[in-house]
Amino acid sequence: MSDRRPNLPSARRWGPPVLAVALCLGAALSGPAFAADSGAPAAPPAPAEPPAAIAAPEPEQPPFVDIQGRESTHTKGEVHLTILMDFFCSHCHHFDTTVLPVLEKEYGDKLKVRYMGFPIVDPKASHIPVLAYYLADAQGKGDAMRQLLFSAIWDHRLDVTRPDILLGIAQKAGLDLEQFKKGFNENTMRPRLEEGLDMAKAIGARGTPTLLIDNHIRITDNSLRSIEAVFADVLKADG
Repeated sequence: MSDRRPNLPSARRWGPPVLAVALCLGAALSGPAFAADSGAPAAPPAPAEPPAAIAAPEPEQPPFVDIQGRESTHTKGEVHLTILMDFFCSHCHHFDTTVLPVLEKEYGDKLKVRYMGFPIVDPKASHIPVLAYYLADAQGKGDAMRQLLFSAIWDHRLDVTRPDILLGIAQKAGLDLEQFKKGFNENTMRPRLEEGLDMAKAIGARGTPTLLIDNHIRITDNSLRSIEAVFADVLKADG
């Protein structure tokens, strides 16, 4: 699910805009009814109403949707996980800092993760940190940049749409700053941004984070237990 971005001060834009992108069962039990003291026999109690029928439980639904027509990217012994995310989404931050580390520890090299931007929380700003992440990823610093961006937004409440803030984060991530600025100004990551938006549309993503396994299995329950169950099924299918 997506969330609202934190309240941040207004920002200057760096370059042209890119994309706006009980069962409650109650039984009233009364005591026996007695007739008035007239010598008449007591009236028999009214028959009890039959208990309410209990509906049969709904069959348990699998925590995923297998999207027909999409080519599988499965490799034996591996799980390929694509995460469609928005840096202004608190659920994405939670997944990245709480759920994903558990999965990485449990599955190790079997888990291959790819991040793609799905900027939907703030149509005027969500694409900016996504582009920064893509530019860092192109320099081999994607993981560091992703973690720093999430931390800047959610731990330090910084406005990552400001060029000076972004440059500071990029420097901390170890990027070539001139190359980073050039990529922003020349909009070099627009095709990658559009690729993420196209994928989100193709798989019916409606919020973030959206998890896609092996390019065709969309997770519908992002709880750790459900994700682990799907991973186990994918790996078990290898034989």
